[in-house]
Amino acid sequence: MKSRWLSTFLVLTLVVLGLTANVAYSQTTGDIEGTISDTNGSPLPGASVEIKSAALQGTRTAVTDAAGRFRFPALAPGNYTVTAALSGFGKVERTNVRVALGAQASLPITMSVSVKEEIVVTGEAPVIDTAKTTIGVTGTTEQISRLPLARNFTSIASTAPGTGTDNSGGITFYGATGLENQYIIDGVNTTGIKIGDQGKTLTNEFVQEVEVKTGGYEAEYGRALGGTINVVTKSGGNEFHGDVFGYYDSDKLAASNDHVADRTAVGASQLILPKRLDFGADLGGYFLKDRLWFFAAANRVSRDQDFIRNVSINFTPTGGLDKTQGVGGFNVSPGTDETRTTLYSGKLTFRLGESNTIAVSAFGDPGTFNGRQTGVIGPDSAVLWETKQGGTDIAAKYDGIFGTSFLLSGQYSHHEEKNDNSSPFENTLGFREFRGGRAYAPAGSGPLYFVSERYKRDDFKATGSLFFGGHEVKIGGEYEKLGSSFSEKYPGGARLLNFLSGSGAYQYSYQRYFSKVPLNCIAKYTSAGVLQTGNFGTPASAAAASACAGFEVAGTVDNPPTTKNIGLFAQDSWKVLKNLTVNAGLRYEEQRLADADGNTAIKIAGEWSPRLGIVWDPANNGKSKVYASFGRYYSTIPQDIQTRALGNEYTVFAYNYTPNKVNPITDFAFFGYQSIQGGELTQDNLKGMYQDEMIGGIEYEVFKGWSFGVKGIYKKLGRVIEDRCDLLDTRVNLGSYVPASALTTCALVNPGDDSPLQVIKDPTNPACQGPDPAV
Repeated sequence: MKSRWLSTFLVLTLVVLGLTANVAYSQTTGDIEGTISDTNGSPLPGASVEIKSAALQGTRTAVTDAAGRFRFPALAPGNYTVTAALSGFGKVERTNVRVALGAQASLPITMSVSVKEEIVVTGEAPVIDTAKTTIGVTGTTEQISRLPLARNFTSIASTAPGTGTDNSGGITFYGATGLENQYIIDGVNTTGIKIGDQGKTLTNEFVQEVEVKTGGYEAEYGRALGGTINVVTKSGGNEFHGDVFGYYDSDKLAASNDHVADRTAVGASQLILPKRLDFGADLGGYFLKDRLWFFAAANRVSRDQDFIRNVSINFTPTGGLDKTQGVGGFNVSPGTDETRTTLYSGKLTFRLGESNTIAVSAFGDPGTFNGRQTGVIGPDSAVLWETKQGGTDIAAKYDGIFGTSFLLSGQYSHHEEKNDNSSPFENTLGFREFRGGRAYAPAGSGPLYFVSERYKRDDFKATGSLFFGGHEVKIGGEYEKLGSSFSEKYPGGARLLNFLSGSGAYQYSYQRYFSKVPLNCIAKYTSAGVLQTGNFGTPASAAAASACAGFEVAGTVDNPPTTKNIGLFAQDSWKVLKNLTVNAGLRYEEQRLADADGNTAIKIAGEWSPRLGIVWDPANNGKSKVYASFGRYYSTIPQDIQTRALGNEYTVFAYNYTPNKVNPITDFAFFGYQSIQGGELTQDNLKGMYQDEMIGGIEYEVFKGWSFGVKGIYKKLGRVIEDRCDLLDTRVNLGSYVPASALTTCALVNPGDDSPLQVIKDPTNPACQGPDPAV
C-alpha cells in the first residue's frame, strides 16, 4: 500500500503550569471532578461542595456520592474556589483551582474530624490531567499577552511540540499538512470551507483561552488529520472590565538591512517592511449580576505595504534583458498595497435558573485589499484590483444540568467567508505576451481572472452526558450544511497569450474561455473546410467535441456547491480505579457532495473511527501519568474540489497562427488545435481519507507547577483521495478507464488500494462506465 508519509516522533518536553490540554465535555468549557475522604482514606458521602469564580454566574453546589465523588461539568475556563463541608469535619477551601479549556481538573480533598478552623489551601491547580490522553497545549489571555507571538489566535500553537509550517502557510502538526486541521471558535467550526485553511481571523485581545489539541483526542472530535485549535472568546462578569490597546509597526522601528548589496547582486527585489496601525478596545460587564453578562470588542487594522513593481521589460534585439535601460532592464513604478480589516466580537451570557445557561456570540473579520497581484509584470489595468474578504459568524449555545447525573447541550452556529474581486478593468480582455522566457502584460491589457466566492456553513450540534458510578458517558450528533456560491470569469470573456520569438516576431496565440453548460457547439467546419456558425447542440462524444470549432461562450461560470456532513459519536470515560481511567469511543461520519444541479454526485459513508485511551497514575497522587491511545481520524473533501470536479467549469483551449485575432470563435476556430475539458471522473464507491494514530507517554510533576514528560507518536496514512490527471499517460496505462463521452482526463480516486482501481463514472453520463482491468 502506498502511503504519503509514515513517521514516528519521539518528543521530550518540559511543560509549564497551564500548558497541558485535554478534551472535556464541551468545546467551550472544562470541568472539575474530585473525591473527598477522611484522614484514613475512607470516602465521605454526603459532603457539600460549592464552587465560585469570576468566570461563573452565581455559585454551583454538589453533594458527594457513596464513593465520595463530586463533579462540576460545563465550567467556563478560569480560576475557581472550591469549598467542602460536612458535619463533624472542618471546612476545607481550595483556591486558584485552574479549569482549562477542554480539560478536567482532578481535585482530591481530605477532611479532618473536629477541627475548629477551616483549612484554606492556595494554588492547587493541577498540572497533569490524569483522566485524558489528549496531548497539546493551552494558553490563557494572560499567557498569550506575555509571549512573543503574532497577533493571531493560532500563534500559541507554535509553542506545542511537533508543530511547524508548510507551503500552504498553515500550521502543521506531526506530519499532517497545514490544510488538514480544524479551527473552532466558541463552538463554531471556522475551518476554511474552500481548501481547509484558517477560515477566520481573531485578534488575541478577544480571546479568553486557546486549546491546541495535537493528538489523542476523543470521538467527539473529527474531520481533521492534524490538530484542532479550539478557542473561547471573552465573556462579561459581575464587575466591569475593559482594555484599550494599540500597536504600530514600520520600517523605522526595524533594524537596518545589511543585505541590500547581496540581494541586488543576485537580482532579488529589496524587502520593504509594511506599516501597520492596529488599535481597538473591549468592554465586559453585566446588565444583571449573576444573570445577564455582556462582552463587546472591536479592532481596526490598517496595513500599508509599499512596493516597487515592474511595469514593462526592455529587451535586447535577441530577446535578452537590456539592463542598460530602466532598473536592471525593467521599467518600474512605486505603489502601496492597502489592507483594511475590522475585527469585532460580542457575547451575551444568560443564566436561566440555577442550572441552565444560554450563550449567544458573534464575531467577524470583514476587510478589503487594494493593491497588486504579485508576480505580474504589466500596467495598472492588468495588475491592480480590489478584494473584499471576511464575514460574520454567530453561535447560540444551551447548557442544562439536570440533577447530579445528566448534562444536555445544544448549539446552532453559522460561519461565513467571502472573497470578491473587482477592478475598473474587469471587463477588459486580459492578454499576455511571452518573449525571451518572460511573460508580461502589454499596455491595454486587463486582469486575467476574477472570482466571487461566498462560503457558508450552518451547523447543528446536540450532546447528552450521563454520569453514574465511575462512568462519564457522552453521546452526540452533528449536522453540517455547506451552501456556497462560486462565480468565476475571464475579463473580456477570454484569456489570450501571444508567443513571440526572441526578436519580437509573432509566432502563434493561445486562448482559453469558458463554455456555457449544457454545451452548445456554435461553429464547425464542413467537409470542404468552410466554417459554419449556428446552434449545433451538445456533442455526443469526446471525438465529436474535438471536431467542434467553437462553443457558446459563458461570460461567467456559476457553481453553487452544496455539501452535507453528518457526525455521530458515543464515548465513555470509565474510572476503573481511583488511579486508572479507560476512555473508549466510536465516531461515525458521512459526507455528501452535490453537483451544480443539486444532485448528490459523491457519497462517502461508512467512516467509522474507533478511539481508545488508557491513563494510569502509578504514584496515586495526581502527579504521575502513564498513558497510551489509539485513534482513527477522517478528513473531508473541501469545496474547491467540488466546484472544479462536479461543477459547470468547462474550459475551451484554442490556438491560432494569425496575429491580432481575439474573438474566441471566429478568430480561433483553427480545426485540429482546439480542445475542451471540464468536470472530473469519480471513482465508483469513493472512500474517505483517513489516518491511524498511536500515542504513548509518561509524565510526572517534578515540583510544583512543573512537569516532565516523554511521549512517542506514530501516524500512518491509511487512504487518500487524489485528484489525478494522468489517465491518458501511456506510462500509467489507465486510458481504458476514460469513457468515450468524457471531456476530461482527470479523476478523483483512491490510489494505492490493495484492490484494483475501481470503476470510474462519467459525471456527464453516469450510466457509461469503463472496464475494470487489474492494475
